[in-house]
Amino acid sequence: MSYEPKALDTLAETLSRNTHEVWSARRMAEGWRFGPERIDELKTTPNLVAYDELDDTEKAYDRATALETLRLIVSLGFRIVEPDAQTYKAASKEEKARLPAWRQRIDDIQPLSIERLLDLWADAKLPGNFVNEPDAFARLGKTLQSQDKPLIGIHVAITGIKFTPEHHGLRDLLALGLARSGAARNAQDVLDALLLEDMTPHMRVETLSCYGRTYKDLWNRTQDVRRKHEYLELAFHKYREPYEIDRSYYPAINTATLRCYATI
Repeated sequence: MSYEPKALDTLAETLSRNTHEVWSARRMAEGWRFGPERIDELKTTPNLVAYDELDDTEKAYDRATALETLRLIVSLGFRIVEPDAQTYKAASKEEKARLPAWRQRIDDIQPLSIERLLDLWADAKLPGNFVNEPDAFARLGKTLQSQDKPLIGIHVAITGIKFTPEHHGLRDLLALGLARSGAARNAQDVLDALLLEDMTPHMRVETLSCYGRTYKDLWNRTQDVRRKHEYLELAFHKYREPYEIDRSYYPAINTATLRCYATI
């Protein structure tokens, strides 16, 4: 069955998003970082943010690339057809049997190498290798986050969420990736939805700590003195909430540090 126009629009938007992710991954591998303006000497650019945070002009470039790619595919005589629904169902027994080995491959990447992690992610997406298992996505996503690759971690989390929308860990991972990529407000939207749900004390500590991280990032980035003070107070209170739940180390350090800044 050929794609309908609406489905083609969805496909084009998916390709557009992927174009930005590929560009971002390449830039970050070259040492570029987010900055309020593009400065080649410092390797900073305002476009190193999640796709949804791009302005319409930047998205238009990616969409044009995606549409031209689709036109080329069709002009070469290929047909674009919708995937069988079975592709998106729960993993087969064979896939589940491969899961422990796939997890082991993540654990075996020592020392951690972003090139090897990206190769593993590319391999996981190949037909027949795609492991539809939320814990596998979460493990790979966390490893990528630890390598300072939030945009790729976001892509891993989103892909896993497509299969298991209710998975708390993947949505927490998505929020963390958004926060680290500079999209603090988008991260807060994800976290607000999570905090309305029932969760274990440990999950609530992680979610609230991530929320504190978003306000700390906003505090670091803003130049407005009044807003800076507001974000500092909000970050302090968000970190204090998880500390009061289980007195864990990470929220304690952040609570104490932010309180010190507030008294300077």
